[in-house]
Amino acid sequence: MAGPADNRGITGVPSHFRIRTRFLPKDMGYVLQSTEDDFVYDVVDADVRIEINGRTPFLPGSYRLSDDGYLRSIPVIDFAWNLVVACKHLSNSNPSTERVTVTSTHYELEFERQNDSVQLRVLEGGRAGKVIAATSLTLIELQRECKSVGELELAGIFRDNPALRGNPHLKRFASEIAMLERAIKQ
Repeated sequence: MAGPADNRGITGVPSHFRIRTRFLPKDMGYVLQSTEDDFVYDVVDADVRIEINGRTPFLPGSYRLSDDGYLRSIPVIDFAWNLVVACKHLSNSNPSTERVTVTSTHYELEFERQNDSVQLRVLEGGRAGKVIAATSLTLIELQRECKSVGELELAGIFRDNPALRGNPHLKRFASEIAMLERAIKQ
């Protein structure tokens, strides 16, 4: 895994926006013990690192921020799902604005699309909050990053517990990722 100073995404090209996650041991235990019928996707937490132009936008000591720049204990499937859906909506509407709350925090990601460009803002304090970071990127860059986050989260869960492939919620999430993939290919 690349270090914090490396702002190259999974394609190896510079990335203005990147999300990394790390699962928490307690949540991996939950994933391993769950069945497709009793698994609840929004109780799985992970630490999430958001990078804008190669750096985390959060100041040291910020709410839920670890020393290495990760937001602690974020309901990760819920967050990734919302990212995927927001990107799917941006694909279908131009111009448009989508917002994604970083679940269980005071932070929000705002994506404003104009043609093939997206202005991304990280807000602290919700919609009326203060902009703490911003960058511009292409719609395709944003779509690929959000799709990658969703795919990686699902792949990790399915790798650790293949029985969860039958979970109806995770099937719907996989379907949303597939719809975003189709939008990227158009």
